[in-house]
Amino acid sequence: MSMRKLVYEYKQSIRKMRAAYEAADPEDKKIISGMIRDMEYAVKWMESGRDPERQHADADRSRVYYYDPSVLCEIGKTLYPEHWQHNPENDEKVSNFLGECLTKREEDAYRLYIGEAMSMARIGELLHIAKTSVQNLVERAMRKINAEKKIIKKV
Repeated sequence: MSMRKLVYEYKQSIRKMRAAYEAADPEDKKIISGMIRDMEYAVKWMESGRDPERQHADADRSRVYYYDPSVLCEIGKTLYPEHWQHNPENDEKVSNFLGECLTKREEDAYRLYIGEAMSMARIGELLHIAKTSVQNLVERAMRKINAEKKIIKKV
């Protein structure tokens, strides 16, 4: 089931619960209102991708990503094609490298395109942006990464 469909179904359930709330007796209204609040909270979380009660700026600054090791390996091969070896130290190196030189959006698009081999159209659906925006983000990320790779080779 897609996330979009799941959110739609949650919203439909919220509408039904609101109708039930209007018809319920006072004791049941307490229970139903709690259910509605919980469902609305879940919808906000699914739509935004983060805890609605947390400060958004803190969540963005943390830049914590949980990568599948195979994704880091694929990205590592593109960053360090001559001498890539998959191990935890190199995984951390790749993750830090991406976090330092790319914006959050660029990193998301690059990670999904290169690391997980998703199509740009699918990435656009996941990130709720146009396919051309994904293409621009990936191209910008690649330019920045290539510039960083040239600096690394000089050092």
